[in-house]
Amino acid sequence: MSIYLVTGGAGSLGKAVCKKLIEMGHTVRCMDINECALASVSYPLDRFTKVYGDVSDLSRVMKAMRGVDVVIHCAAMKNIDITEINATDCVRTNVIGTQNVAEAAMERGIKHAIYISTDKSVAPVSLYGATKQVGEHIWKAAGRIQNKTKFTILRSGNFFESNGNVFEVWEKQRLAGKPLTITDTEMQRYFIDIDEVAEIILQLDERNFTAIPIMKEYNMLDLFIMRYGERQDFIIIGKRQGEKMREELHYPDERIVEVNNFYYEVLE
Repeated sequence: MSIYLVTGGAGSLGKAVCKKLIEMGHTVRCMDINECALASVSYPLDRFTKVYGDVSDLSRVMKAMRGVDVVIHCAAMKNIDITEINATDCVRTNVIGTQNVAEAAMERGIKHAIYISTDKSVAPVSLYGATKQVGEHIWKAAGRIQNKTKFTILRSGNFFESNGNVFEVWEKQRLAGKPLTITDTEMQRYFIDIDEVAEIILQLDERNFTAIPIMKEYNMLDLFIMRYGERQDFIIIGKRQGEKMREELHYPDERIVEVNNFYYEVLE
């Protein structure tokens, strides 16, 4: 069995990954800057350690990675509204933090480092997407300059069960007696179950490459009807700064080939 470090381990995806690793018998270090969320995660203490720390602190990352075999880098600032306003913090977490994790992985001789990216990193119009694009470049560069640590990227879409997702927003609006809102009925997004993404992460080959989960693209109106039916009223509010009508999974100069029933491999 291996020792894993999961950054952002108290987040939606991080918790799902930690759970599966523990069930598989691995030892897990769950690193997060959200103290309350970290305290709520509970697994057998002999194989699970809660590490409070910020990925933008290189010394903390180095300590957390001592003796680790595999690192799964989930930590990131993701909320479009917050990241657009708090640009410096977004860059510190998503760019400097990713650089720190990559440097620590090489310094510690980690076998496999997995970076959780997003479809918003392709032709980004938001700061979040731009920082995740830079993160992909950092990860690829780290894989090229040395041979010991393999750097893998998983470029995913939206998670159905993530904190702050559109379903959570709608439900909060409904419970508060407020009108339900849709950015644009023609807007489309890729969605996937969070447990499915966690499964894919643990199946990724130990090599330098980019993978994209096989996902279904949903129209926002269809998602709304799927949850509330056609009789529920809604208000169209228009897309926010940093949003696109449709996300892209890869660049024109990238080709994708289906590896199995779960994900594509990106060929550059």
